Order: sequence, then structure tokens, then C-alpha cells
Amino acid sequence: MSDKDRDQIRMDRQGGEGGPRTPEKRPRFAVWIYMAIFMALLVHVFLSISETQPNSVEYSKFLEFVEKGYVEKVVIVNNSRIEGEFTEEAVREGLVPASPPAQNLIGTGTTEPGTGYYSTKPDDHQLVQFILDHNEKARAENGQVV
Repeated sequence: MSDKDRDQIRMDRQGGEGGPRTPEKRPRFAVWIYMAIFMALLVHVFLSISETQPNSVEYSKFLEFVEKGYVEKVVIVNNSRIEGEFTEEAVREGLVPASPPAQNLIGTGTTEPGTGYYSTKPDDHQLVQFILDHNEKARAENGQVV
């Protein structure tokens, strides 16, 4: 390589047009973008921790709660897990187990206990038919429908 070529490369690196992009010429805003994304994710994690976790309920107790009208919502997941919510009235009166009020990492949260629950459904029980029969009976008696 001739001296002229070396001088041209040096001039390009020192601010001349064209030539390879050196670290001094690269934009430095990329670090700030990564920091902003990281901070947004961190805030999201801190705020989402405050969600109330549902209580585990034995299946036999769950069936009793349905018969007594304490269950407001039932969701069957993969025909093996039951999730849902108790009625606000049953939770307020202490008739069903309630989740403790949610607290996030900065100490704020709800003051209301959680109404959620989950249970495991045995394979041999026809839960859907049980709930349909209960709803039919509850409608006739003007009771709580699930």
C-alpha cells in the first residue's frame, strides 16, 4: 500500500466523506433506546406483581359453594382445572375463602380481598351437567345462577 493510500484512509477516518464507519462516527442514541425499553419493562413488572392470586379450593368444597349460590363464575380449563370467581357478597360475609388484598412492591394496592379461586376437576365428574342442573333449579327458586 502506498503512502498516498494510507494518507487517504487517515483523512477518511478523521472526518472526510466516504470510507468505513468508525466507532467515533456511529450514532450513540442506541444505548438510550435500550435503556428506555428496559425501564418500561421494569415498570411493567413492578405494576403487574400487584395482581391478586386466586385461592385453591378442594373440589368437594367447590361443589358445596355452587349449591349454596356462592359461585358467580366458572371456567373449565382443559377439562381438568376449574377457575372462577365467588360472589362479592359471599366474600364480604366470609362464607368462602378470600385472597388477601393485593400489594405491589411500592406498598400500594387494593383494600378489597380477591374473589378468585381455582380447583382441580376429577375426570369422572360431569361438572357441566351439574352446573346446568343447579342453574335450572336456581332459576326456579330465584336463586344465584352460575
